[in-house]
Amino acid sequence: MKTIEEIKKAVMAVKLDEPMSSHTYYKIGGPARIYAAPASILELTSLISICERAEIEYFILGNGSNILVSDEGFDGCVIDMSANMKNISVSGEFITADAGCTMNKVAKAALKNSLSGFEELTGVPGTVGGALIMNAGCYGKEISEFIYEANIFKDGSVVRIGRDQMTFGYRDSSLRGMTVLSAVLRLDKGVKSEIEEKMNDIMNKRKLSQPIHLPSCGSVFKRPKDNYAGKLIEDCGLKGRSAGGAMVSNMHAGFIVNTGNATAGDVLELIKIIKNEVYNRFNIMLEEEVIFVGFKREGLI
Repeated sequence: MKTIEEIKKAVMAVKLDEPMSSHTYYKIGGPARIYAAPASILELTSLISICERAEIEYFILGNGSNILVSDEGFDGCVIDMSANMKNISVSGEFITADAGCTMNKVAKAALKNSLSGFEELTGVPGTVGGALIMNAGCYGKEISEFIYEANIFKDGSVVRIGRDQMTFGYRDSSLRGMTVLSAVLRLDKGVKSEIEEKMNDIMNKRKLSQPIHLPSCGSVFKRPKDNYAGKLIEDCGLKGRSAGGAMVSNMHAGFIVNTGNATAGDVLELIKIIKNEVYNRFNIMLEEEVIFVGFKREGLI
């Protein structure tokens, strides 16, 4: 209790036993023992220091778009970056964004200032911090192409690192395991009407090819070498396959959607079915892109 009181003094917005279903795209997840939404870097760094000193496990939450929280919840502190830490500014071809700023907000700022290159990432769910950590991308573009520098919290200090100090791979980066505070992105000057037209085309493409009308985590699996997870799943005849309230989307087999009353257990069961079916037919073991939060390791594949 003493630690919780300390957290409440350090961060204004703190809730206990907060249902994570209210903070994830999946609309799934049990309670977080502690939920905190820092409003500044000072609040954030103070909170992390308290958790580390008290040996409280913590999880940095972005927009809740690429995670599956267990039905039992998270027995630690969820630190929500997207609630308050979402400032953005533009200077010339540089966009500076807090880690909790959404990718859509960056895309809109780019359009407003006639900056091009970010169009393919329009509509990518999630925040700048999360996107950097996993090197988010879509339609042939990745955020690593635009990163100029970032501020991270490391060993109790705020550290600025340049692009040459970061490495990126497919849905991975050297920033994994670190706390990203903010990032500077560098784009190119463009023609506003052309940027807007391309952004609209990308959004229409998303609406036609992805089940954005239902709760999901986006792509569940990483793309296997020389193939596509969605195609392998579809070729196994798994479109429409259900486990409880979770279903493989009929629109895009790479998505597992919540049809209304899915549990995390339902989604996990369906993931296991998909992995087994694809492996048995194609001898390819799919790797999850979704991040599991609050699960016991032995319950995962």
